[in-house]
Amino acid sequence: MSKHKAQTIPVTLHLTAEQVEALLSQVMGATEEDWMEDPRILRMLVERDRQVASELRAGKFATLTELQARWGKRRAKAK
Repeated sequence: MSKHKAQTIPVTLHLTAEQVEALLSQVMGATEEDWMEDPRILRMLVERDRQVASELRAGKFATLTELQARWGKRRAKAK
């Protein structure tokens, strides 16, 4: 008996955000509460919080005034 190789058919879908959420819910059986409490998400947020805290301690941040000045210079050059 020979093994039959399954064929794949490429499909492109144009879905709204609501349709994507519904599809994921159907396929994965996941609800918003499931991923909101997912330990991987929480670990990612904790790691990012640590990175930001270390950047602040090291002085690697810009004030709002500095950012506005940079953006103003970029706009002036673009015109």
